[in-house]
Amino acid sequence: MKCGLSLNSLNVFAPFLEKYAQRVPDASHLRQLIPIIQAQELERVKKALQGRSISIIFDGTTRVCEAFAVVARYIDEESNIRQMLVAMSMIDDQLIGVTTAREIYKIIMVKLGIEDEDNIAAFMRDRASVNDVAMDRLSGDFQCSEDIKCFSHTLDHVGDKFKCETLTRFWGKWLNLFSHSRRAKKIFNQVVGVSVKSYSATRWWSKYEWFEQLMRVWGDVIKILDELKAASINEAGSAVEAYQMLTDIHTVSKLRVELAAVVDGAQPFLKACYSLEGDGPQAFEVYDEIKKCEHFIANPHFPNLSAICAELGGTQLPRSTEYIRLYHLGEDCVRPGFEYFTATIMGKLRPQLDLFKAARYLVPCRAVELGLNATLLDELKIMKVIQRGKISIHSLVQELPQYLAACDGISLSANVTIFWKERATLLPNFYALFCWYCLIQPSSAAAERVFSLLNNMFNEQQLHALQDYVETAVMLRYNNVTL
Repeated sequence: MKCGLSLNSLNVFAPFLEKYAQRVPDASHLRQLIPIIQAQELERVKKALQGRSISIIFDGTTRVCEAFAVVARYIDEESNIRQMLVAMSMIDDQLIGVTTAREIYKIIMVKLGIEDEDNIAAFMRDRASVNDVAMDRLSGDFQCSEDIKCFSHTLDHVGDKFKCETLTRFWGKWLNLFSHSRRAKKIFNQVVGVSVKSYSATRWWSKYEWFEQLMRVWGDVIKILDELKAASINEAGSAVEAYQMLTDIHTVSKLRVELAAVVDGAQPFLKACYSLEGDGPQAFEVYDEIKKCEHFIANPHFPNLSAICAELGGTQLPRSTEYIRLYHLGEDCVRPGFEYFTATIMGKLRPQLDLFKAARYLVPCRAVELGLNATLLDELKIMKVIQRGKISIHSLVQELPQYLAACDGISLSANVTIFWKERATLLPNFYALFCWYCLIQPSSAAAERVFSLLNNMFNEQQLHALQDYVETAVMLRYNNVTL
């Protein structure tokens, strides 16, 4: 079941297994056990979450009907961050805001049996309008919870806004050559000594990993195309069309400038996106990662673009008119992405960013560096858990002298989770706030990984598998349960 094999496939394996004295039950008998296994896993999940504060990460995707995944995040008795898939269901109705809100509420209050609505610390999701509607409905019931829109999704959209028409056209030909031909991939490996990058339309920044590789192997691109031509590999005319683009001096110059600008311009956003999609205590890194991107926009550094412009426009000083023209062309490629970042993360999502800005006070060395005092603690009033009085500013102020004393001598490399584990009794209110922040993730990547499992475990031939079998199989794999 954890492998995603259909029960009917047992009939295929049965002769081989029985040859070695392994008895194989009938598929119809095993099918009767699915509800039992599903119920046992649900009980295990409910027991793990009982009485704890949790956060909810949710997302939906299209797979025949609408697939909907909900992941719960919590802190266990040993102060470790845990995540469990609590629901992976196929919804027959169209996944709209009302449907999403109803499904989430039913999962939390009925399926998981959560009794205190104030124990929900946050909801993490992407910025789709359907989720905005859902959160408008849920926020009235879960008044301590933060509504966190996925930073990683938004950072990925920065790259989508880059305007590089020539590069996009060439990349379409390049991708087509290697996506459908193992022979083409083998030739690529033989020419440059590395494997061609894999591409996934759903993996964040996947396209720009290809661009980066294309930049590195640029000197061999013509040779690769010659080898593909010699092997009669020309997927839908892609090899010929790519070759034609490279033989036009104006097209290839624009292509190289766009490629260099995009590779340089994407770097800080790509790094921030990947950094924030982890399952650890990312809340304490968000603000610094986002500020790095903001500083890059204010003070951009384009080493590859500068080198290409110097090659094509000359190295003399002052810079030639051609160098300046090409450099501005590269800047124009990435500017729309930079403007999108400023308008969304530094604009629409600013209150959410301020929430993570205050999280830095719970990193010992940063608390000292920022000069944490009673006045600065007021910045934490942006948190709904404090607005609702579940954690009070007054109690934090009382513990502040002890906290600052404990911070003395703590280095930047110190493990913040271990620091707070060791001081849970000494600083109970600060520790409670730390745990609350650990539940608040800047990304909904945990739900995205559910769909990756779903795609890996169930192919098109298994699309009509029973819903309880699909949900149970994915839950067991995601939660790493051994039967």
